[in-house]
Amino acid sequence: MDDEHPLKAHAHIGHVEKLYLEVLYRCNFECRHCFQGVNLKRPERFTLDEATRAIAHFADHFGLSSVTICGGEPFLHPDLEAMLAFAKLRGLDTVVCTNGYRIHKILTRVASDLDHLRVSVDGLCETHDAIRRPGSFKACVDTLLFARAHGIRTSITMTVTNSNVGDIGGLAAIAAECGADHIKLHELRPIGHAADHPDLIVAPGQRSQLTREVRRAARDVPVFLDEDASPAVALDRSRMERTDLDRIEIQPDGRLYVSCKAVGADSNAFWYDKAHDCVEYRPADDDELAARTPQVRYVEI
Repeated sequence: MDDEHPLKAHAHIGHVEKLYLEVLYRCNFECRHCFQGVNLKRPERFTLDEATRAIAHFADHFGLSSVTICGGEPFLHPDLEAMLAFAKLRGLDTVVCTNGYRIHKILTRVASDLDHLRVSVDGLCETHDAIRRPGSFKACVDTLLFARAHGIRTSITMTVTNSNVGDIGGLAAIAAECGADHIKLHELRPIGHAADHPDLIVAPGQRSQLTREVRRAARDVPVFLDEDASPAVALDRSRMERTDLDRIEIQPDGRLYVSCKAVGADSNAFWYDKAHDCVEYRPADDDELAARTPQVRYVEI
């Protein structure tokens, strides 16, 4: 069995909780902080057959409990509805990460097979629209309300930048009004487009403001914070040795990441071969295993 599944043989991984499946690079936005960067122009994507085989492979061999479909913008993929239906038939929880822009028509079609919609919102209206596109904040709020009306659980994901730290508390109040389950805040990493915009990185002097805003936000909705975004949270380096993973992420070209901290850094040790439906181990001196890159942990505040 291990010979057939190098992921287990070389990384000693026995179980993967969540599969993050990037079904395409393409997006209708080009945000200043996007980790994909120039990849947004790449044509690669998962076909329906490739996506369903990948879901089945990881469910059969690594005991998945959920599939998160992301991108790029996953609602641009013509087979999203069928991918979600297949995942539900396999008994998996389904999540889609989206920018929430004008997706009501498709959202209605996928509602019965979608458990959770995670909408990216990067601050209040002026801040969000400046980093994404004009009118996109209102579209996010409309989408959150529309999803809840159709029985879909929702949450907000926010990338913390120096321009939106002061918006966290206000955004939490809006999240509560829209019925969102929680807000997840994650650290901006200098990859993709963010590498060209170092001005977006939270300055050391803003950390106390971040702490105040997070505590304010937690009064309205649960807040989950990327451990890297808070120096008060100690890293548990033992997690680099764990045999059970919270998540694995596959990009459209087959690059497979054990830690999302390695995504965008081209440091993956594993590839998913879409043509042969198998995982290949391609070690390098500086890959994420050699670098002992830890998993990202989100802690509830």
